[in-house]
Amino acid sequence: MINTKKYFLLFSLICMATFASAQVDNRQSEADFQIQASFIEAGGLYTKGKVEEAIAIYKELLKAPEAVGAVQFELSRIYDAKDDNEAAVKAAKAAVAAESTNEWYHKQLGDLYQKIGDDKMAAETYATLTRLKPNNSYYYYKQAYFLVRANEPNKALKIYENLEERIGVNEELSRRKHTLFLGLGDKKKAEREIVKLIEIYPSDLDYRHFLAGFYESNDEKGKAKKVYEYILTQNPNDTEAMVALAEDKKSDGDDADYIESLKVPFSNVDLAVDAKIAQIIPLIQKVANENNTAMADQLLELSTIMEEVHDDAKAYSIAGDLYYYTGRKKEAIEKYEQTIQRNETVLLVWEQYLSAIKDTKDWKKLLSRSEDALDVFPNQASIHLSNAIAYGRTGKHADALNALQQAKMMSFDNPPLEYNILLEMGEQYHYLKKPLKSDESFQKAIDMNKLGAEGLARYGYFLGVRGVNLVQAEKITTKANEIAPNNADYQAAFAMVFYAKEEYKKSIDWYSKATTNMKYADPIILENYGDALLKSGDPENAVVQWQKALEAGGKAARLNKKIAEKSL
Repeated sequence: MINTKKYFLLFSLICMATFASAQVDNRQSEADFQIQASFIEAGGLYTKGKVEEAIAIYKELLKAPEAVGAVQFELSRIYDAKDDNEAAVKAAKAAVAAESTNEWYHKQLGDLYQKIGDDKMAAETYATLTRLKPNNSYYYYKQAYFLVRANEPNKALKIYENLEERIGVNEELSRRKHTLFLGLGDKKKAEREIVKLIEIYPSDLDYRHFLAGFYESNDEKGKAKKVYEYILTQNPNDTEAMVALAEDKKSDGDDADYIESLKVPFSNVDLAVDAKIAQIIPLIQKVANENNTAMADQLLELSTIMEEVHDDAKAYSIAGDLYYYTGRKKEAIEKYEQTIQRNETVLLVWEQYLSAIKDTKDWKKLLSRSEDALDVFPNQASIHLSNAIAYGRTGKHADALNALQQAKMMSFDNPPLEYNILLEMGEQYHYLKKPLKSDESFQKAIDMNKLGAEGLARYGYFLGVRGVNLVQAEKITTKANEIAPNNADYQAAFAMVFYAKEEYKKSIDWYSKATTNMKYADPIILENYGDALLKSGDPENAVVQWQKALEAGGKAARLNKKIAEKSL
């Protein structure tokens, strides 16, 4: 604001210098000096925030005919700053009337018309400026701009044509005409404006890219292809043309060939990593939806190229996602770690990373890395949930509950997250020997999502562990396995219910299915499987499962005792 005020004062002094130069005898009279002094005084008052006092002095100066234009201009600017648009326009008009050849007075009036949205009057004002300053292209552009806004595009085109006769063909003018012709639905004339640029600048490939993009936007793929092919004859390393031609293969449904054709442009350092990723995002989504490992492997070749060319966090993140979506969680973890080393500020990467660690059941690592994540995102409920899961699985149930309470406070307006928090609270309350609160938490989660297999299975599992409500437990674990068959955790929950019902053969059958479907060894499932085998009268195979549980990181003291004594 201070700089603006100084400009007002400086402009006043310039105006007064003009008054002085107008004296016939090159000498300033006492009246001239008084006018200058009054201008200086008004400007000083304005800079001090005494706006009304400044206005009063300017209005007094209107009695001097030679000062009228400058005074009205200053008043217009002051009213403009006060958002008194009516007074500002009135003063600007008066300034123009007093000095009709003053460029700055007309510009002030034009800016005010723009401010109040009077496009027609703004166009007329800039038309006057084109007559005053016929060599200033800016005023022609402004006049045409306001004519377009006033819904008079044909008049705007005439302005552009007149300007082109003055200055010749240039990029800005041709692009503006191109846009107007498009708006009028005249695609041939729109095309001609680009062709004119190519004819004048035949070696500038940017204009050919402009033309190819125009053809693509009008679904003229054949014409666009020819332009891109010509571009490559002039510049074989033009990555934009390569990618555009690769799109033909994509549109034909040949994803493998399309990915292969991207290898060369992806090797070019001049093609930004974001532009490369944009080309393959739909395919990454396809991998996620279809668990398409073959396509993922092809895309991983591209991500490797990006890693080598750019060493950018986004390239490693893409690889992490591809591994994650195709079930290769350990490889995903490695890539996410490389991502975080380069940029630790992306929440989604941390969430995927911690989720992958959770899936591999490396609870100590989950605890350590969730603590690291909290240093970066202390107010994210999803990170607190991962931290709570890690605490719970490492036997620190009170700490887990504290972390869950933190997560719950931050999970507002996020029902899926709240659902998972409630499930985890149900588990931790169980271990803290608070069965009523455990039941309450699980039931709240199930009420939120009655078809959520995770909630049904986990609640059924803990009812089985406690040996209560086994009819309900069997019912909900059955439903969980119907909703999501072949899930090791849900099958193990079903097995636990049969174990609690002392139906050990059924329990063993379901534990066998669960261990077959385990992607990563789960010591709890393996230990419980051993318990069921022992109860069924098969201690030798029980020991085999307990040893597997021990190798997977299960409770050593308890498992060694079971193995040594072949008893629970």
